[in-house]
Amino acid sequence: MSHFCITKQFVLISTTVLALGATASANTCTDALFRVYANPLLNNDGGDRVDSLYSSNSTKYNYENGKLVHIHKDKRENSSDYMDLYIYYTSDESALKRKGREYLVSDCSVKDTLCFKQKVYDEGMAYEGSLTTKITKNYVSHETIEPAGNKFEEVIMMKDTVIDRTILGSKSNPQKVSEMLYSADKKDDKKCYINMSGKTYGEFAYKPNDKGYSIAFSITEGKTSFEYFVTNAGEAQAIRKHLSRS
Repeated sequence: MSHFCITKQFVLISTTVLALGATASANTCTDALFRVYANPLLNNDGGDRVDSLYSSNSTKYNYENGKLVHIHKDKRENSSDYMDLYIYYTSDESALKRKGREYLVSDCSVKDTLCFKQKVYDEGMAYEGSLTTKITKNYVSHETIEPAGNKFEEVIMMKDTVIDRTILGSKSNPQKVSEMLYSADKKDDKKCYINMSGKTYGEFAYKPNDKGYSIAFSITEGKTSFEYFVTNAGEAQAIRKHLSRS
């Protein structure tokens, strides 16, 4: 079978879709951020779920029996670019339709640690490498193995801070380490900030609504760069919102 390098092919699931908690709704900005980091694809036990993402285009997440099975990304304005990604919860390649972008997700959970391994296919041909995600109550890790180089990312939930640490190489033998902090606003727990090397790069806003909540990111005050919408468990109707664009 022909193979492709897996670099940047896991983005929609491991980083863009980022981890929802299993049973409760978020109640602060940092709590919401961590829930969206813990990955709804891998937490399929009845909790909140990412419904949609709005930025310069929109992304819709579709579920069957509580599991994420399809991601549709609309084309950008003045562009023909769009994507459909299909997810199958098995390691058996016979499940592939060999059409478009497909993921096989297998379970490697042990005791209290959720663990899932993902493989990516394009038109039935496998990307060379794999992504393994592990989830505990306040900790999520993503380990990417590929010929071009390995990467380890860990997301840690503290009292009022989310730590996002990326290690190029392996955790035991790091080649380069970068760290981002998502810190709560001291006066407003519905706001938090992204900080790196002592500098603030943007703001997140947690917005409860009658169907769940959203988490919006902006670099300049009043101008939303992207916004995730999260529905409570069992909520079927998609949340729709058009973001103002500069």
